[in-house]
Amino acid sequence: MGTTIPVLICIFSAVSISTCSFALTQDGLTLLEFKQSLNDSKNALSNWVDNDETPCQWTGITCYQSDQRVLAM
Repeated sequence: MGTTIPVLICIFSAVSISTCSFALTQDGLTLLEFKQSLNDSKNALSNWVDNDETPCQWTGITCYQSDQRVLAM
């Protein structure tokens, strides 16, 4: 667990520096981190995956249409 935080910081830094248009948004990365703290034994959040560009089509997520930022969960 002690190395998890530094690894996540490196990953988030790499993603935020990347100019690839297929990288998941910061909102999506934050939601994936939140998902890890949940007990999703029924896989209700199985479509929350890191290879999406935005979390706006994920189960339970509503986004602003103008900028694809998360509005509500």
